[in-house]
Amino acid sequence: MPSLLHETLVEVLRENQRLALDLLDAAGAAPRFERWRAEDPQVSVPSREFRADFTLLGLQGERPAEALVFEVQLGRDPTKRWAWPLYVASQRARHHCPASVVVVTPRAAVARWAQRPIELDRRGSVLRPIVIGPEVIPRIDDPDLARRFPELAWLSSLAHADDERAAARVYSALEALDALDAHRATRYADLLLAFVSRALALEVEQMRSARRYIPQTDFVRRYFDEGREEGREEGREEGREEGREEGREEGREEGREEGREEGLRRAVLEVLSARGLPIEPADRARLDAMRDPDRLQVWLRRAVSAEDAHAVFGES
Repeated sequence: MPSLLHETLVEVLRENQRLALDLLDAAGAAPRFERWRAEDPQVSVPSREFRADFTLLGLQGERPAEALVFEVQLGRDPTKRWAWPLYVASQRARHHCPASVVVVTPRAAVARWAQRPIELDRRGSVLRPIVIGPEVIPRIDDPDLARRFPELAWLSSLAHADDERAAARVYSALEALDALDAHRATRYADLLLAFVSRALALEVEQMRSARRYIPQTDFVRRYFDEGREEGREEGREEGREEGREEGREEGREEGREEGREEGLRRAVLEVLSARGLPIEPADRARLDAMRDPDRLQVWLRRAVSAEDAHAVFGES
């Protein structure tokens, strides 16, 4: 079953054809046509159906001139090297035009694997996929550029999460995602933080906190803000009643921490709900009772990719 990250990468490219073509241009493989049209990626052969991630058809007037079959790869899958020539042959036969496979991956090792020519026969015929990996995906380090192209900034952070500027790059991408609708911004941000190393995610969260931001995006921030405001009010009331400055400060701090925990608990529920994963009463009780923000962060990351809700709340 495709992972949530795989499906989201496909969605980003399918819904942003300009981004897909710009990446091809960066790879030196972008054909120039008057316009492009999305195509049904299904390929049928006797007793079996194959489905690419999506296809763009370049048009000259109304005539198909070139088909680009896009495949998102997060890992090495030997079966794809048998299926990709079929995708090309199907598009050639359907549209009577040249066709190519375009592999998009944020992982360098997968890009190297996908770049190997695919032998088609014993006479030297080969298929050479066009590969868009970290060497092609640009590093978006300018916050202004990230805000102009939030999806590209997100993809850049996925592809370049292991250099000295990774934390600043991820931070800028998360800020840029706020320009998108709340549902997509939330999902993209959670997936990005789940994809990068824990150490990098914690560094980014510290950067966001230091700038008076809260980890995750709009829906989590909203809950955190509500919790913090409730905590401040409780702290002020406690301080007034006791007449001591320390009472006010302790109340504020306690309220801030409780608000952070409540935001994390609600975020876990939101992610599970968005993915259609029901939560059992026993697991819901564990979530409601949890007061450890570090453990809640772990559960939130698991919620992004777990196969079922119960897997989120294990002890490992």
